[in-house]
Amino acid sequence: MTSSLCPFVAGTHAVGRIHDRLRQDTGVHRDELPNGSPVWIIGGYEAVTKLLADHRMSAAKSDSTTNFRGQNIPRALDMNLLNIDGEQHRRVRRLATKPSLPSITLRTSAS
Repeated sequence: MTSSLCPFVAGTHAVGRIHDRLRQDTGVHRDELPNGSPVWIIGGYEAVTKLLADHRMSAAKSDSTTNFRGQNIPRALDMNLLNIDGEQHRRVRRLATKPSLPSITLRTSAS
């Protein structure tokens, strides 16, 4: 099954149009990635915000109910903020953002 809303299988020039449509579309669509893994496409700001705040939602592949294990990339590259949840996500985010905050503040105040 291929949806016209799946940016992962679209041609390069179609991605912008797909993202524009997803911003307007508040629906939920089931689709497949090129490797056959199932994926859900969620459109609309409110629906996406609600989904991301839902504790039942997980970005961790270890929580997959479809045995999705991601791409064949080294574990160190795969363990990023997009693929971890909960307290581990917050801990890594704090570590990653803390060093950059002073430079952002200095650049902003110098402008």
